[in-house]
Amino acid sequence: MSDAEPQGSPQKEGKEMGTGLQQRGRRISVGRIALAGTMALLLAAPGARADEPKALQRLAAVVEEFAAELGVAEIDTAAIHEAELPLDLAYFTAEALSVLLSCHRTARAALPEVQRAWEDGLLFEDAAQATPRPTWADTIGACGEAVSDSVDALGGPVAAAAVGGPSRLDLWPVLRFEPENGNDLYEHDYVLTLDAGGYDRYFNNAGGNLLNVKRGPPGSGALIQAPARGCQTAAEIFSRQDCVIAAAALLDSSGDDVYGRFEAPDPEVDAGCTADPLVRRILIQGSAIVGVGVLVDQNGSDLYAGKVLTTGAGHINGFGHLRDLRGN
Repeated sequence: MSDAEPQGSPQKEGKEMGTGLQQRGRRISVGRIALAGTMALLLAAPGARADEPKALQRLAAVVEEFAAELGVAEIDTAAIHEAELPLDLAYFTAEALSVLLSCHRTARAALPEVQRAWEDGLLFEDAAQATPRPTWADTIGACGEAVSDSVDALGGPVAAAAVGGPSRLDLWPVLRFEPENGNDLYEHDYVLTLDAGGYDRYFNNAGGNLLNVKRGPPGSGALIQAPARGCQTAAEIFSRQDCVIAAAALLDSSGDDVYGRFEAPDPEVDAGCTADPLVRRILIQGSAIVGVGVLVDQNGSDLYAGKVLTTGAGHINGFGHLRDLRGN
């Protein structure tokens, strides 16, 4: 069920950040960063167009850097220079990815401690009650708020792309940008997803911070070229390490969207509990474990479907954020 308000009503904001070694969400108020005003001044300044190559170069550099940290050696960023991105869109996309990369590194630095807790059985609820809050948890919280602000700054530039102009970008697994009002299907995982409108179906991480980089689109060089499977249990995260714990965000400007897909239960996971269709993946739709996950849907009559640890959940001191601003 979405955290939504009817069209024209004040926005309703929902965030959760885990505060222990089990999920204990709490609501947080956020102060907005005045990035949009800063960028408006930059665009109005003489020689603003001269800054466009710098913005594109910065965007390409951070995409390549993030891909390398996710273990993807080759990514073609030439498309960034060919997409005719407006300066504000290029600038704020690079800014958001830079913040996400910082959050990703914070989460990766915390993982050895979390991994030891998993191996020692300290991620179970009884043990978690006696575990002190780790020092990195506040850093993750601040990181999450910075990601939220950077996504907000992208709201105007992404919505403006719906009237035509730039070309789409698919730079798996870091960035996917869909301008105009196409009806898009998302089956692979991305760090940052920007969609300007349309009736979209998100059957991927959808701003959740568990990334399946073993599976990618055709021609991506992924180990398996197929739709992302994600992770369905904690053991798949910490023992099999089928997913990368990272930082991720999604912004959808408009349209009646579907988040999550019902499937028959996996014979090796949920089939022993139910025969009914369910959403197999966990930690999707702006949810996070250890790191940061953000989903902002600005408008539309949207459907959210999930199993557990989804729709804005923060787990193991992760920062989860889901905001559905208008619609049903």
